[in-house]
Amino acid sequence: MYRSYFKQGVAPKYRMLGEVAFISYVLEVISLLMLSFAPSREDFRTHKNSFACFLVVSVLYMLLTFCLLNWCWIRPRSDWEKTGHRLKKLLVKANAGCILVALYLYYRHNRYCEPGMYSIFSIFEYGVVLTNMGYHWTSYYDFYDRMLHVWRKITTSPMTYFSSNYF
Repeated sequence: MYRSYFKQGVAPKYRMLGEVAFISYVLEVISLLMLSFAPSREDFRTHKNSFACFLVVSVLYMLLTFCLLNWCWIRPRSDWEKTGHRLKKLLVKANAGCILVALYLYYRHNRYCEPGMYSIFSIFEYGVVLTNMGYHWTSYYDFYDRMLHVWRKITTSPMTYFSSNYF
């Protein structure tokens, strides 16, 4: 949905950034799927790499969409979109803060093996995930006044009438 949203509202010279944001979103979903299928206890390396990929592409997606909406937008915004944009700004800051603290705590856990450090890291890791979910939730405000039409074109061939169900 955001792909066409950006095509309609972003200045033409910045539309390629919208495409990069879309690709980073797809990579974010793929990395989350990999995280789901590779628990840290069973396959730590894949889990670690998937989470690192998730961090990079989710931050890229958030920053690109935030910049596109903030500096490259040419269409007037509705009040709902303004609300969503304010929330996005807050969630980008919270996400960046959670990432920085989580990285620091992960470093301390691996470097000094301090008791309880991994537990505190896990809290901030959840903060990263929750702020990411919140950022995606703000799409509610961007698309509040729009309708989503989903349909499937159904065609019938003449051979349908001669299937074994009719004889």
